[in-house]
Amino acid sequence: MQQVKITFSNNETLVLEEGQRIAPISQLIHNSENITSQQPSYKIGYHISAGFIPSVTELICSCDFFRLLENENKIYKSSAVVSIENL
Repeated sequence: MQQVKITFSNNETLVLEEGQRIAPISQLIHNSENITSQQPSYKIGYHISAGFIPSVTELICSCDFFRLLENENKIYKSSAVVSIENL
């Protein structure tokens, strides 16, 4: 199965697979309060010539945080991503 490796600023890595679903989390300002909102899940897709990079960058650019759909106990900060590598 095709995979992509995301490396964060603390050198932690996250490997995602084609079709895996990610939950984007965004900051919203509502009635002068900062709140977060989980958006509909995002499916990681594979591009025939560019691999996972277009799909993952689209996700990273669209949210402040994200988490694996199957794990509610850990979230990742989008701005902490330093590299994305097709495996």
